[in-house]
Amino acid sequence: MQRLLFALALLSCAPAFAEPEPEIKRVVIEDDQVRIEELRVRGHLQQVTVRNKRSAAPDYQIIVPRGGSDPSKERSPSAPRVWQLFSF
Repeated sequence: MQRLLFALALLSCAPAFAEPEPEIKRVVIEDDQVRIEELRVRGHLQQVTVRNKRSAAPDYQIIVPRGGSDPSKERSPSAPRVWQLFSF
């Protein structure tokens, strides 16, 4: 009976030991030509979106390489870009 009460007491304390939510930070850099939006999770860059203000060029996203990858093995010195063609 004591073991059962001890187990129940541990279960009631379990949420106190859970990992905290990851820190999510959105950074916006803006001038009169473009707006750059960055998404960082736990301090690591996850997504970059570039929005043109003055030209008719479409918005695009820059593909961020995964952490721990070797940049010297990349085929292109610049990060690839992705344009959204359709929206449903």
